[in-house]
Amino acid sequence: MKLNILLLFVILLTPSFGTAAQVPTAIGIQILKAEDARRYDDTLEKLIKDPNLAVRNRAALAAGRIGDERAIPALVELLENEAAINRDRVDKRCGRNIENAGRSPDAE
Repeated sequence: MKLNILLLFVILLTPSFGTAAQVPTAIGIQILKAEDARRYDDTLEKLIKDPNLAVRNRAALAAGRIGDERAIPALVELLENEAAINRDRVDKRCGRNIENAGRSPDAE
């Protein structure tokens, strides 16, 4: 069951990896080393919480591939936080669309 959660998380994040080029080289190397060693540690957990979206996504992918059950709480927290951020974006966007409904494109 826990492995299924990890795999689902990896699948959900996979489309987000078009930004992988934005992961700084040194951090990318840290993530690759952890992934190659199949090692989930404090460094990878901190990178899952990094302010940079590309870093968070790449670290989460590595954690999912590693498959260590200790990663589950950090991955669930990331998933919940990303969902909240996306909900916020949608709410703001919908609010803007609702406010502008009925106005002509030329109206200011």
